[in-house]
Amino acid sequence: MLRLNGMKPNTCKAPSPRRPARFGVACLFILAVTVLAPAGCNMFAKSSDPTRQRPRPTRNLPQEYTNGSQTTQIPDALTVDAMVGQINGRPIYASQVFNQIGPDQLQRLGASVPRVSFREDVTRQIYAYLRQMVTDELVIAEAEQSLTEQEQMGLLHMLKLEREKILARFFGVPSIARQRLQTEKGMTLEEYLESQRQAFLVQKYLADRIWPKVHVTRREVERHYRENHKQFNPEPSVVLRIIIVLSEDQADDVDRALNEGKPFERVAGDYSAFRRSDGGLMPTYQARLDTFDKFKGDFEPFNEPVRQLTAGRHSPRIAVTVRGNPGFGWVYLEKVEGMEAKQLADVYLRIENTLRKRKFDELSRRYMGELVDKGNYTPVEEMLIPLVEVAMNRYAQAE
Repeated sequence: MLRLNGMKPNTCKAPSPRRPARFGVACLFILAVTVLAPAGCNMFAKSSDPTRQRPRPTRNLPQEYTNGSQTTQIPDALTVDAMVGQINGRPIYASQVFNQIGPDQLQRLGASVPRVSFREDVTRQIYAYLRQMVTDELVIAEAEQSLTEQEQMGLLHMLKLEREKILARFFGVPSIARQRLQTEKGMTLEEYLESQRQAFLVQKYLADRIWPKVHVTRREVERHYRENHKQFNPEPSVVLRIIIVLSEDQADDVDRALNEGKPFERVAGDYSAFRRSDGGLMPTYQARLDTFDKFKGDFEPFNEPVRQLTAGRHSPRIAVTVRGNPGFGWVYLEKVEGMEAKQLADVYLRIENTLRKRKFDELSRRYMGELVDKGNYTPVEEMLIPLVEVAMNRYAQAE
């Protein structure tokens, strides 16, 4: 097989048919976490979709293209067919990468930013995609190799049933099914079935390899509860109103109105020198009533009365100082809202699941890192160089 300068020789088996689309293993991991395969499920098989085509033959690339120079004249046909690397012996083509990133997106980006900025942006995008693609391919390949013959037949049967179920939704008409899937999910029927195949493969692989290593002890749950006590026992929301007047005559009028049973909000709107238009409404405070200390400065004298109040009650007249001027004030506890405190027994399972998921993610990242380290593929940096040059010549603004 022809190869790029500096690329590892392809000594693996002949290229397998190209998968119709890339589906991130991270997304498949999420699916596996939430929908683990039931014990004893034997429904796994390799896909044998006859519609998938073998990649086009590879071509040699000119030296100025492979060494990462700033060349701008690269034939358009070469940018489409160029092989830039391999993963487990399967060739990776420039067109495959750009089709997944999105030609329209790249064209818009190239037209809207200078060449230097485009190079930086497209390098980040291509690098992220290549890393994800390498991880996906290696994990899926590992999962496929772990299947028994019975599991392979089971998966094949499951995909057949899934296809029949999809077609049944659209009266058995494949063309309608394909059109609706393209509209709703942005993929063809074959791509959707391939995503399901990959999801089941990863699901089983995680169930066999990762989850058995995930253990959470009671001590870990208790420690998490103690360290996040406020999360499970949030302070209530305290809604207060305040009236402040600056003369004793006004204070007498306020006392009279409150004693007559007029609403505190209305009395504040009639007399208060503070937030009259809002009826004396204060910002909502997150605090316990028995230790309330949110008022500072001139308003500090209101803290102690608040601790004595119950919802719907107001304090007696309080002597206050407002910007150096003597005055009088009242505080009203309109309501207290808050979640009921949760004991450890109430949230034990939730915490345990949180910690299990966290450990699962850590083990998954570690495992994928090890898989990538020992995998058979062209280094991402080697594939990146020619892909960036193709993108510059195909999508960036002219020099």
